[in-house]
Amino acid sequence: MNPMSSSKQTILMGDINVDNLTENNDNTNLQELLATYDIVRMNLPPTQITSETKKSIDWICTNIDPESIKTSIILTGLSDHTAQTFSLKTSKIIKKTVKERKRLFTNRELTRFKEKLQTQTWDQILMEEDVNHAYKSFHSALQLILNETCPLKLVKGRQHKKRQVWDDECNQLKNAYISALEIEQRTGLAKHKAQTVERKREYDLRLKHLRREQTTAHINQAENKSKSLWQQGIFPTVLKTAKIYPKYKKGPRSEPGSCRPISLIPTFSKIIEKIVLTRLLNHLEQHNLLTNKQHGFLRGRSTTTALVKLTEHIIYQLEEGCSVTSLFLDFSKAFDCLNHDQLLQKLRALGVGGKEADWFKCYLKGRKQSVEINYTQNYTNYKIQSATTEVRRGVPQGSVLGPVLFLLLTNDMPNCLDDACSI
Repeated sequence: MNPMSSSKQTILMGDINVDNLTENNDNTNLQELLATYDIVRMNLPPTQITSETKKSIDWICTNIDPESIKTSIILTGLSDHTAQTFSLKTSKIIKKTVKERKRLFTNRELTRFKEKLQTQTWDQILMEEDVNHAYKSFHSALQLILNETCPLKLVKGRQHKKRQVWDDECNQLKNAYISALEIEQRTGLAKHKAQTVERKREYDLRLKHLRREQTTAHINQAENKSKSLWQQGIFPTVLKTAKIYPKYKKGPRSEPGSCRPISLIPTFSKIIEKIVLTRLLNHLEQHNLLTNKQHGFLRGRSTTTALVKLTEHIIYQLEEGCSVTSLFLDFSKAFDCLNHDQLLQKLRALGVGGKEADWFKCYLKGRKQSVEINYTQNYTNYKIQSATTEVRRGVPQGSVLGPVLFLLLTNDMPNCLDDACSI
């Protein structure tokens, strides 16, 4: 631990795996270490309870006056540990308001936006033969209407309210699950453990059902219906620029390696890609062109089906008296290193030709990306963007088509290895 000023309020919480209910060297050494920083470990009741043991191995440590705080534990059922809560009495905190430039999409603004779209004449765009010119005209018209009906304004930043997924049945199922868990912790019997698993399953299924209903209702509220048509093998150039947002992971914030790049591509690009993906998969499935050895990114397949198939193969070989050796390969930066020309050759071999092949070539070639960073100055959020850089390899990160295109590049790999092994 680095030296801390005792004048600063400090709170440490989490799993420490040192039982506060047992006197031993680990507990004594920990208490002495905390004391050098004027920090005291609060006395908590057992935080890990089984049918045989009760341990207080989670901690809340602080240098704050005990009269100003309140601690408690909660049995959540999410872990074999209880949750710990820490309440602090403080004076009213006046927060500095951060402002940012954004569009306000209230019902009033959206109504005006839709009315403008309905009165807009799209004949010139529909008659345009060049795809790039057509999309630029469409984009310009859309931006003009947006700027008129939903202009950018400097507003106070605020957190979005999370939609709650809960009802009385959820509350009953949760209480039933917690009760079953408490009984299992007291007895440790297999039948009580099975009952806990069943109550947890019922609780989870109810939550999933409510989330599904809420998502469906949210989607059904959308009144706009999108259609996309194209007659040329061209993908709009302006949709081929990705915005890279560096998301901090860990380490020094000034080091690029401490961030994970998040690729954001235009929404209209995803709409077009979804239509193309549906048609591509229909073609591949109709002509039985996908290997049955692939379990990723395909409907009805998953890591579970892959593990089941591997396990069954190993068991069968062992029963036949054979030795089994497995080789697992991890492709580093696989999506980023994909060769465009090789992928286009694979697509042609799978029957994707003509305008369709031209479309995929246009979709992959000439892509660019730039890095955007958000920062705050004088309590106002700003954005700064780098110059664009051409991307010569790989499939677009964050795209709809990317994962399936990578699968097609490796689609014939099992055929090449059939003579030497099973895959």
